[in-house]
Amino acid sequence: GTRGRGIGGFQKMENDSYYGCCACIGAAGLGLGGIAQAVCAQEGTYLNFYMPGTITTLTPEGQKFALEIQTDYPLNDQIDVAVRLQHNETFTIGLRIPAWSKVSRVYVNQEEVQCVRGAYLKLTREWKNGDTICIVLDLRVAPILPEAFGVSSSESPFVALHRGPILLARDNRLGMDIEQPISLKLDENGFVCTEILNTPPFDCMIALDVIQPDETSFPVVDYASAGKTWNEESRMCAWLKTAKANID
Repeated sequence: GTRGRGIGGFQKMENDSYYGCCACIGAAGLGLGGIAQAVCAQEGTYLNFYMPGTITTLTPEGQKFALEIQTDYPLNDQIDVAVRLQHNETFTIGLRIPAWSKVSRVYVNQEEVQCVRGAYLKLTREWKNGDTICIVLDLRVAPILPEAFGVSSSESPFVALHRGPILLARDNRLGMDIEQPISLKLDENGFVCTEILNTPPFDCMIALDVIQPDETSFPVVDYASAGKTWNEESRMCAWLKTAKANID
């Protein structure tokens, strides 16, 4: 009907095949991450996402070329990349520096290279087998206020928290009332003060204690791990209700 054919959830292609948003969100959506991790250009190869593994492609001159990526990002902040090729060649390796990473550092063969967030860092040089690239991204926890979406905090007293690319959430299984208003203690740079929660009560990627101005804290986990029981036991929220003085 209207949603499927009129808006775009269901679309027929020129060859009479069809495609829709369910496929994009599901299997095809997951597949796009791997496909778009590295893309080729006339001058070289660009890295968009930093997942562990080996990317094999060709250099501009046509020789076989690989990038070996070792990392547990986004759990931790460091991505190590090793260059593998048979003959030295000058070309570009581009690195996507995320806009959310306020302070990023990149090293080529242990020498720091300046980069700009929200843009590609284009490393054009003569590459040789065994060259290394180290990328360190900023995983400090940052608050997201309703103003970012055109709504005032006075009208909507909530805040969200993200740690790098990961949204954080409260979950009933963490043992505190998720409806209880919270406050945030911020450091001198405006980031949220947190500590690692070493013994979360369920499996998750990351668990943190968020510090409040009175030095009490409340626990959060990565959004993907929250709400997994599909009942009130794991009732969760990503927009956290704030007290009147929500930041220090």
